[in-house]
Amino acid sequence: MIAHGTFIAPGTAYDTKRVEGHAYPAFHSPSFHAHAVDLSVDEETGEVTIHKYVVAQDVGFALNPTYIEGQIEGGVAQGLGQTLSEEIVYREGRVLNANLTDYKMPTALDVPRIQSIIVEHPGLIGPYGAKGVGEPPNVEPPATVANAIAAAIGVRITSLPITAEKIVLAPREGAP
Repeated sequence: MIAHGTFIAPGTAYDTKRVEGHAYPAFHSPSFHAHAVDLSVDEETGEVTIHKYVVAQDVGFALNPTYIEGQIEGGVAQGLGQTLSEEIVYREGRVLNANLTDYKMPTALDVPRIQSIIVEHPGLIGPYGAKGVGEPPNVEPPATVANAIAAAIGVRITSLPITAEKIVLAPREGAP
């Protein structure tokens, strides 16, 4: 016996008046996530120290909880790198940090302990109600950390990465 099968998820209904120009305006099994960070900022040096990072993520049905936690932790590490250190430096059209020696990507020693809270609210489309877990965790860290830094120093830095230099040079209220 030979069999062949294909599954194409049915389209998700959405209000076209609310979404313009989006490449993928509706998700088949949307998931929800919340990120929180406890950090401190040394205003003299601009050093940011992350004490705790917590993620609560709706995964639908956790087919493999250990794998899911690894995906969440890896995504957060990627997002923290984007937030605090990763930057391609150009001069006269040439990349100056084109190798891993000069590109400041976080290592295991740079990433804080991440607490993952797996929320299971089964989706309607995925196998056994599972939802995607790979992409969401790297989206939220820039906003989460930027908001915490703004709360700590009273100044919002709006470009990434948020480096120590940007923190030290950020204008402070009441400063000359």
